[in-house]
Amino acid sequence: MDRSKQYRKNAADSLMLAQAATTSASQDYWRTMAEFWFRLAQHVEETEVVSAVDPSAFESHTHEKPRPEWRSRRG
Repeated sequence: MDRSKQYRKNAADSLMLAQAATTSASQDYWRTMAEFWFRLAQHVEETEVVSAVDPSAFESHTHEKPRPEWRSRRG
């Protein structure tokens, strides 16, 4: 099962647990977890679409430090 389908299943399971919960705190917890899993599934799906279109969109540039604009100018 691919990740987004598993995350959506986790979201559905969390909603079922929310319905079965006996306290409002438990219901809130499981609804929050369902939302988390659903958003994660959406993120994975969006990421897969972008990487399929442009794999270079995910190349890491975090090792490069941004140079402040005022330092890069000479004059």
